[in-house]
Amino acid sequence: ENDGGEEAFHTRFLEDRVLGEGQFGVVKLVHDMKANDGEGEVMACKTLRKGIVFKDNVVYTPLKPEVMQMECDILRTLAGKRFCLELTAIYE
Repeated sequence: ENDGGEEAFHTRFLEDRVLGEGQFGVVKLVHDMKANDGEGEVMACKTLRKGIVFKDNVVYTPLKPEVMQMECDILRTLAGKRFCLELTAIYE
């Protein structure tokens, strides 16, 4: 289950800058505009690429849907405990 699509994501979050980049995705600093402080709660957003990725002259196959689902399930289970990230929302 997800919280909406790309439009819903951009309505809720304001993207700031790239914090890191890996083989399958990018982590960005974002501001959750649902917060009532006028600036938005600062969060990290992990974006996973669903399709084939070509980076640094290397072609990466897409992540399988079950792998993405497993990562989401693990993050939900950990719920921010033991120095793990807390999964706040999923947008597809």
